[in-house]
Amino acid sequence: MPTPSVPVSAPAVPPVAVHEVIPDVPQSILQSIHGHINIGVRVIVEQDGSVFAALEDRTSASKRLQELAIAAAKEWTFPPADTPSRRVMQIRFDFDRDGATASALALD
Repeated sequence: MPTPSVPVSAPAVPPVAVHEVIPDVPQSILQSIHGHINIGVRVIVEQDGSVFAALEDRTSASKRLQELAIAAAKEWTFPPADTPSRRVMQIRFDFDRDGATASALALD
């Protein structure tokens, strides 16, 4: 007789970001995109979760999209840290003709 399976809940994983901002890209720029454009932005995060600074992590062919990505990254917030030191995160923005998406990754 098979043993009944019991659902096991996965451990709670804290969100990488508390508040994400996706760049508002003008339609004229979106229509000029062929394929996908990926832009990495490195952010320094304060203990309280606010972004202290945002810098380009990878150079992009589109300076305007890069400016929009950096401006959006500065508006993100992350969970507060238990330590007084700053954290470094990378936010990856992906642009195509339909708009933009973003995801974050801890670098330290």
